[in-house]
Amino acid sequence: MSLLEIRRSASINPCCYNDSEKSVVHAIVHSVQANKKVRRMMAIELPEEYKRYLVTGLTEGGLAVDPGWYQLWPLDRVAEYNKGYQIEEFAPGFLAFGSSGGGEIFAFDAQHRIYMIPAIGMSPEEAELVAETWQDFERAIER
Repeated sequence: MSLLEIRRSASINPCCYNDSEKSVVHAIVHSVQANKKVRRMMAIELPEEYKRYLVTGLTEGGLAVDPGWYQLWPLDRVAEYNKGYQIEEFAPGFLAFGSSGGGEIFAFDAQHRIYMIPAIGMSPEEAELVAETWQDFERAIER
């Protein structure tokens, strides 16, 4: 659904949006479209809290837990990167969503716990629990 379609369906006059509001609406539309693509390709859904966090733009920075750094992938690239890293083949049961920037991948399991998995030598047996929930992971982000 385009931004114009959302505006029309909501019966809101587009001229009433300021630039900041237009930016937020555009980010939401982009997020919805990207999430549909990820859902079609992956068995595990990304948690809503994670998707809301991406809109903040804080997609890279320090972590108070190992590995000490995080880089979150754009929502519209999650399916592509999972395919490229061959997650379904080498780490079945996980959905990757980012990396440490140093050879580890962050991934959700079906219960949305967050694991760190080595990109080389990838297997479910090598997965290390980083956080029980997205909220726990978010609290570990250094601001």
